[in-house]
Amino acid sequence: MEIFNQEEKEVFNFFKNFELNDITEISVIPLKSNNGYYTNFYFYTKKHQRIKFKYEENKEVIEIDVLESGEYVGEMSLLKNKNNKKKKEWMNSIWKQFSNYTSLRIRLMFINKENPWKWKTQFTIKGE
Repeated sequence: MEIFNQEEKEVFNFFKNFELNDITEISVIPLKSNNGYYTNFYFYTKKHQRIKFKYEENKEVIEIDVLESGEYVGEMSLLKNKNNKKKKEWMNSIWKQFSNYTSLRIRLMFINKENPWKWKTQFTIKGE
């Protein structure tokens, strides 16, 4: 946990109790910058939580942002230090769980910094 600042520890603790089964909706926002395309993935839950993943150059997660019941929980980011391997591994592990659970993994293979997201951008997860 020494790799996280206080705000990032809040995000870490949030995910300790998070249930992927609570995801009800996904919103995909493809964007373009001077460096190419990137995508923001928003996951919404039945517990009024919102998790945002910033997928830089459409190849890796560099930021995770969490809201719970409209209240800001915190952000975990690699923007200031992309060489923090432990934090990067942890963030990629969380992202992999989300992308596998929601079947995004296959589509992610077809996007990169030159090729944006081209599919439907709103998904509802079939629940119980």
